[in-house]
Amino acid sequence: MAIVTVPETRIRTLQFILRALAQQDGAPNPIVPDGIYGPKTRNAVLVFQRQNELPMTGEVDYATWEALEIAYRHITIQYDPAAPLQIVLSPYQTINPGEDNTHTLLIQALFQGLGKHYVNTPPCPSHGKYDSATEEAVRWLQSCGGLPITGVVDKPTWAELTRVYFLTVHDGTGDFPVRVTQKHTP
Repeated sequence: MAIVTVPETRIRTLQFILRALAQQDGAPNPIVPDGIYGPKTRNAVLVFQRQNELPMTGEVDYATWEALEIAYRHITIQYDPAAPLQIVLSPYQTINPGEDNTHTLLIQALFQGLGKHYVNTPPCPSHGKYDSATEEAVRWLQSCGGLPITGVVDKPTWAELTRVYFLTVHDGTGDFPVRVTQKHTP
């Protein structure tokens, strides 16, 4: 019989995952990540295997590890920040008035969010067409942000729009930061 040694860091990772899963389930005494594959770790693995209809060996084989990773990924989604939306603009690409670009709808939606916090945000209906109202809102943002006032969305304008949106609207509840009711000056 071969003896397999597992690095302490991997055992700690296993214990950390088992602890997080146990806490999610409301376990009263979750395992402490100490790097030792002792009776408590083995018992936690057995409980996990039973709950997930895996062969109850108390050892972490490939199937058990895969199931642990999937279960852990599902609970971390609830606690991690939402994945950022990365808008792809090619180098020197711009979105111009009158242009047909799917990103225009996102730009308009961000301006609508800002409009709930800044009383002087130009109205910008969301319909996906880069019209004069969208151009006016872009010029307003560029003016406030110290950017060249072109009415065209380029990478610096997009960066300013998303920065101000994040700082102002944040999680979308209106609770953070305090609502601003005066002229926007980033």
